[in-house]
Amino acid sequence: MGSDIDITQWASILRSAAAYHAFRRLQPVTTTPANVVGFLLKNDAFPRSLTTSLRLVDSTLSTLAGHGSLRRLCAPIQERVAELRVTLADQTVNDIIIRGLHEYMQWIQTQISKAQQETAHAFWPITPHAGTVQIQTQQ
Repeated sequence: MGSDIDITQWASILRSAAAYHAFRRLQPVTTTPANVVGFLLKNDAFPRSLTTSLRLVDSTLSTLAGHGSLRRLCAPIQERVAELRVTLADQTVNDIIIRGLHEYMQWIQTQISKAQQETAHAFWPITPHAGTVQIQTQQ
């Protein structure tokens, strides 16, 4: 860690998230794995950070849940998002890196995918269509 190749790779990660210039403005320090991970995951000032994204999802779900008929649909999704937010807030960047950044990111992606699936099932349930037309292929 800390070689020119590592710094270039971390800078590439920032660029791929359209975060390089914001990172340089907000954290004009040495590019280290901890600084980059902290910026992308936990920086409230960066609009595409995980913390900011989860806060916005939580806020949107709270607004939807304010409509009485939607409260029941939002509750399980809000619980999952709250768990993600607490987990992210409770762990330091160094904790995340030491325990395994790759594993942590896989867990985060799985939880976000589950929240998305819960949202889709709650608000856009799949219903069978009585008049579904089946297309037959010629062989």
